Amino acid sequence: MDLGIGGKVALVTGASQGIGRAIAADLAAEGAKVAISSRSPDKIGAAAAEIGATGFVHDSADLDAVPTLVSEVEQALGPIDILICNTGGPPGGPDPLGFDREQWETAYRTLVLAQIELVERVIPGMRERGAGWFPDCVPPVGGLCKRFLKLKPPLILWVVRFLGGTVRA
Repeated sequence: MDLGIGGKVALVTGASQGIGRAIAADLAAEGAKVAISSRSPDKIGAAAAEIGATGFVHDSADLDAVPTLVSEVEQALGPIDILICNTGGPPGGPDPLGFDREQWETAYRTLVLAQIELVERVIPGMRERGAGWFPDCVPPVGGLCKRFLKLKPPLILWVVRFLGGTVRA
């Protein structure tokens, strides 16, 4: 599949393994310059080497570190054209309502607040350039991002669903 993203800069968070790593590998195979992040230096280094990406150590629970991550990626690869907000969820367990308040707050911080922080840092550059790609990995944030992007036409947003092709929003 040719997504037309050759040479574009993509940032994929939570990409040392699983879905994030698979998405990053697909983007690299499409010719994108891919930045991947994870809180584990060893895992992110190995994944970056295996898929041809550039690795950055970043813990999505550290909201104050987001500006540094974005700055480092842009200094190394250029302005971010594609933002993939990927992260794990709360710890597994037999009862989805069995989490204590601290676990819920941690999950909210990494699943929602961290993604919004990334969107707020990356979207202004996409607006200035008049284009950007944001996947529908995290539905609440994806909807928020679409609204941010649509505020300033003629921005084009491509919602990439890696299992279902490309959809223009």
